[in-house]
Amino acid sequence: MDGIEVTQWQTPAKETVMGHGWLDQETVFLAVGDPIIKVMTSKPNPALDQSETFKSITQSLPQSNNGYFYINMDEAQKVLLSNPTLAGFGLITPESESILKSIRGIGGAGMQTDDSTFSTDFLIALKPKA
Repeated sequence: MDGIEVTQWQTPAKETVMGHGWLDQETVFLAVGDPIIKVMTSKPNPALDQSETFKSITQSLPQSNNGYFYINMDEAQKVLLSNPTLAGFGLITPESESILKSIRGIGGAGMQTDDSTFSTDFLIALKPKA
């Protein structure tokens, strides 16, 4: 997938349950389901560091950190809400769909503050009321 080697765990019917791989020498990913694996291994356009959503969500997180965690909920919703397995088990209720659609993004950053302390900050950015 886009030149990235992915190890996949599949059901006997060849449906991908989980996959993992290395995006670069320092970045590993673990994804549930083939659609999410495809999202993880494709290059975003624009690049993440050029994304206005990413910049606005991570700007209030500590800039001196060991890395970011980020979910663009508009893109994640497309994958989650179109997943027949989640819908088939009734995991996406109207209430949970409403909550998903109200979130713009989720960001996090982790920091090693001293030899024995690692702290994290998380932020949930909500969309303006429609």
